[in-house]
Amino acid sequence: MTQKRLLAIILGLYLLITLAYGVVNPLFEAPDEHWHFFTAVYLAENKSLPTVEENYDTWLSQEAAQPPLYYILGGALIAPLDTSNARDEVWLNPFRLQSIGNAAALVNKNQVIHTAAEQWPWQGTVLAAHLLRIFSTLLGLGTLLAIYGSARLLWPKNERLALLAVALPAFLPQFNFLHSAISNDPLVIFWCSLALWQLIWLWQNQPSRPRLLLLGITIGLAALSKNAGVLLLVFAVGFLFIVQLTPSLALPRREREPASPPFGSGLRGRGNLTAWGFVETAVTLILPVLLIAGWLWWRNWQLYGDWTATNQFIRLADGDRGFTLWQVLGESGGLWRSTFAVFGWFNLLAPAWVYAVWNVLAVLGAAGLFRNIGDRRSEIRDLTRWSHNNLQSPLNQSPKKRVLAHGRHYFWLRHWHNQGVCPGR
Repeated sequence: MTQKRLLAIILGLYLLITLAYGVVNPLFEAPDEHWHFFTAVYLAENKSLPTVEENYDTWLSQEAAQPPLYYILGGALIAPLDTSNARDEVWLNPFRLQSIGNAAALVNKNQVIHTAAEQWPWQGTVLAAHLLRIFSTLLGLGTLLAIYGSARLLWPKNERLALLAVALPAFLPQFNFLHSAISNDPLVIFWCSLALWQLIWLWQNQPSRPRLLLLGITIGLAALSKNAGVLLLVFAVGFLFIVQLTPSLALPRREREPASPPFGSGLRGRGNLTAWGFVETAVTLILPVLLIAGWLWWRNWQLYGDWTATNQFIRLADGDRGFTLWQVLGESGGLWRSTFAVFGWFNLLAPAWVYAVWNVLAVLGAAGLFRNIGDRRSEIRDLTRWSHNNLQSPLNQSPKKRVLAHGRHYFWLRHWHNQGVCPGR
């Protein structure tokens, strides 16, 4: 059987499993699902972005402060359908809060009281909700294709590893559940997967301006989908910075000359980074992000005094509850299980053997990671040697390079100081 046919089988099974999740799981029995749904309905009906008022809309709740791309797309998808009576048709369980996050609670686990209106054939509100669930499933398909593309770059001579990289998330219960629900998570996951694919390509090839602009557009769309896209930008800039400084870490896939200078005259190639070259690289990457998401950050600042609107999430969660580190660590078991299979509103667990299987796979993956790190110790030594030669010897450099060296010293000292490593914080 050809590899393409195997890939098609994996993707087809993913679609069948995830669509089945979307049909079997009653509507709005996934975390925050009714809030995501009604935010999309709001945009479909009002053609404008919601805001979080002092007396906020409880049908939208915190999602009204979310970046809007998912709700814009979802609203456009369901706009032709009649959802005018949606708030009257969705009957929330008055006792729903008693079981959230507690699978052992001996209470009604349903968040919504379900009626015959949810039965086939779907119409109106029910049809709109299922269309948004299918949209999430298709976004998951795009994520799997991006994972396959990344894996083919990493292992060009081993297609089986690429298929394994796709199969693991495709058959991960939590991945199926997440991509069968109405949520903005599938959209930001898709953009992040696409960005990682592009970063791996840039790792293996000499970057060009069009490639950097395309990456910036992808990151901008991620930031417009969820605030996690901002972290993706930080990761991308740091990733490119390290790759350009350490040519031994590059994995050239094929020799080719870029169609345009990599980053302009400031950068002469891997391991030959100049200050201007890095600035030009960063600007080329960041500019499309600002053009795509900058207006939203300005709007948030004007409305909430917080460019990410995070303060609204905190306010709607009844403020900072002052959790201690030990309390946070106490939730690690539940978070670990939710990586593999936790359903409902974090109140339905899978059978114990499911966690056993995936824990074994996680241990095997960690063992492989540590083995790979051991195999690449020489490259780590090269990075350490580069840091010593370039950060510890400014006196042997020209005045211009000396200023850059001191700047690098300051950057790293400030970084470690902010992390609490240096005393006197």
